[in-house]
Amino acid sequence: MPKGKATTLTLGLILLWCSQQASAEVYGSGWYRELQVVAGHEDNISRSFYSGDELSDQALTVSIGGGHSENVRGNARFVMFGYISATRQEEFTDLDRLATSAGILYTVQPNPGYGTVWYRSKASATLLHYRDSDEREGLLLQGDVSVNKRLTTSTIGRIGYRYNDLMFVGKSGSEEDNDAAFDTAVHEIYFGLDHQLSSRLSTYAEYAYRDGGVWSNASFKAGLPQYDAETIDRVFDDCSPDDLRCVPRYAGRTTGQIHNLNLGVAFPFRAVNIDLSATYYYVDGDNDETYKNWLFNAGLIWNF
Repeated sequence: MPKGKATTLTLGLILLWCSQQASAEVYGSGWYRELQVVAGHEDNISRSFYSGDELSDQALTVSIGGGHSENVRGNARFVMFGYISATRQEEFTDLDRLATSAGILYTVQPNPGYGTVWYRSKASATLLHYRDSDEREGLLLQGDVSVNKRLTTSTIGRIGYRYNDLMFVGKSGSEEDNDAAFDTAVHEIYFGLDHQLSSRLSTYAEYAYRDGGVWSNASFKAGLPQYDAETIDRVFDDCSPDDLRCVPRYAGRTTGQIHNLNLGVAFPFRAVNIDLSATYYYVDGDNDETYKNWLFNAGLIWNF
């Protein structure tokens, strides 16, 4: 077995064993802690418009954090949370990253009753630091508001709006211009369902329509599409710094529409919760180019 795969498997098994040794309740008022381990495969990590430029990779993310939950006036809950996550890519190690996030979550159900609606709002900020891709570094701001309702005894529906904006931090004006391909903001409307199949098995589905900035990676051999901004992106090329004859790949930004479908199942196993999901992206750029991307994740969640 290759060394990278053996390391990933070993770490995953260790964390799985640890997650079976203790458990705690994350809900209700008080402090909670959480450990997450996610192994994923991405079909088109380069987000390329051309099939010849598409590249795939596997990643392992370990995240630990927690927060404080407080029930308010009997019909609302306020949560403050923070996490730190480390991601290791199997092949494109320049994308190894450390993410530090903090945020707040507020849920309120104005009227009592089993079938009445409740409202959820969330805001967070995540600082992204990459091993060797300064162009992607910045502060990701996210906002989310939704309306939720129990449709049947086993099904919950929701409709909501999200906003995502990657902002550069500590970069000069010239650096921001050079890295502009990754300076993106996206508006999103989504619809979702959670369905409880049994006491130990639940499924979920969500469709999201996004509009805003998208980036993609391309090589000169495929021909560069029309971009609003371009940034040299050496993460996916084979060029060495001393090879002046090698033409690097580029990342480009355009505006576009993104269709995102996420399907998953979740179930407990001893003291750990297991989450399996598949996400499909279809991007239709305003430059008349399209690309698609599959993302498969297997996650372990341990509350303590």
